[in-house]
Amino acid sequence: MLKPDADVITRLMARYQAQGHLLRLDPHDAMVRSRFGGTAYTLCALMGERTGREAIRATERYVGCARSAPRRIEGQSISGWP
Repeated sequence: MLKPDADVITRLMARYQAQGHLLRLDPHDAMVRSRFGGTAYTLCALMGERTGREAIRATERYVGCARSAPRRIEGQSISGWP
């Protein structure tokens, strides 16, 4: 199964949280609500979850695992050592 890039997911999560803050400041702003919904949908789709909260939890778990695990490219680690 393909996994999303941890950097992309981290940026989306930050965007989701910032837009959530804006939405709490002005819950009747249609543009803010639309952007928040779009970001939530993208996170859900990338993380395979049904709700924004589930996607955020999955993102936090995934980013934590992705940051701690060494990356491999074509059978080698980033440093070039097997």
